[in-house]
Amino acid sequence: MQLVLTVIFIAVIGAVLFCMAALLFRGDGSTCSWTYFVCQGTVVLWCASQILQMMAKTRGELTAAFLVGNVGICFVGSTWFYFATLYAGRKLTGMLKVLPGAISAFFYLAVLTNEWHHLYYESFTLEQVVHGPLFYANVVFTYFFTVSGAAILYLKMGKRHPLARKLVVTSVLVPVVLNALYLLGFVAPSFDITPLGFGVSVFLVMMAAFKYSFMNLKKELAITNEKLLLEQERNRIAQQVHDTAGHTLTMIQSYMKLAEISAGKENFEEAKTYLTEARQLTGQGIKELRESINMLREEAEYELVTQGVMA
Repeated sequence: MQLVLTVIFIAVIGAVLFCMAALLFRGDGSTCSWTYFVCQGTVVLWCASQILQMMAKTRGELTAAFLVGNVGICFVGSTWFYFATLYAGRKLTGMLKVLPGAISAFFYLAVLTNEWHHLYYESFTLEQVVHGPLFYANVVFTYFFTVSGAAILYLKMGKRHPLARKLVVTSVLVPVVLNALYLLGFVAPSFDITPLGFGVSVFLVMMAAFKYSFMNLKKELAITNEKLLLEQERNRIAQQVHDTAGHTLTMIQSYMKLAEISAGKENFEEAKTYLTEARQLTGQGIKELRESINMLREEAEYELVTQGVMA
């Protein structure tokens, strides 16, 4: 059984590393991309610790395995939250900018100093490891950051690719659910099945990445810039329509008033001239408005075509 589990964990580590390498070429070297790689790195450490735990023959070896694993356990939630926030283009300010990382660091410090207070692990032996209150507090914060990050990504991805955002959110929830089952005692307590969920997560993330452009930051930036240019052009045309309509109606009103004055003086030829000017101005205004409206329609059709190509 131990050999089978070792092979499974090695496979998960390989899959995560392959996912990191594949997405490295899709990123743009930004802070967002590197934050995602750090998050995946915590998963690798978590999985590696499971192998080290099964191989541990002494308490010292077991301690080293847990120290490695808790880097992943303590920091995976906060790094995921940072990634989701950066990916969504949101800015963290004040305490919120440092609080997730500070909380993760606090819990890992509790792991390092557990021998002094036994609040993270109440009992720590080769035969049995009993979790303490700080461990469960860490679980709560990790769940909170993980689910919050998933919600941020879900809102960010919007309705443009509904299946993609379901894949990404599911990739987050699978290890969370498995971790809950493990902690609640629904599976054998001899090993943590949570890292196995990351194997499923990697598969789902890769599907979202290569089929729906998740983590393709260069492409998303290009789409964003294109939308910005389209919006600027649309605003320019709308302003042009507004100016044309306003100028045309003002001039027509002036010609009509002059025609009314001329008619009152029984100067019908002059009144006729003003009415002719008003009619010509009306025709010119209608022509310009039609041209502007046609340009707006072409912009809309172009955007729909662009969306279709990007999909």
